[in-house]
Amino acid sequence: MNTAQELKAIKRWQGLKKKCDDTGMEFNLSVADVRALIIKTRCHYTGKDIKYGDQGGHFSLDRKDSSQGYIKGNVVACHGVVNSFKANLSKIDIQKILRKL
Repeated sequence: MNTAQELKAIKRWQGLKKKCDDTGMEFNLSVADVRALIIKTRCHYTGKDIKYGDQGGHFSLDRKDSSQGYIKGNVVACHGVVNSFKANLSKIDIQKILRKL
C-alpha cells in the first residue's frame, strides 16, 4: 500500500470511529483492519470486482449484521450499490435477488 492509500485507510478509520462515537455504536476496528478491507478486490455479496477509490461510490464498507457496530468480523468490503439496497438482507437473500435479475 502506498502513502496515499495509507492516508485513505486512516481517513476512513477516523470517519468510522467518529460515526460510532457520535451514535454510541460499538467500534473495535484498528487502522490495520480497515486497511485490509479497503484492499479487497471483490464484493463480499456479489463476487464482482470492486476497487477502493472507484468513481461513483462503488466501494463501501458494510456491517453484515446492522444491529451490531463496526466490529471485527462484522464488516466487509462490498459494492456501494449493494450496500445501499441491502438493508437487513443476508448474503444469501442478496444472491437470490441478483440471480433473478
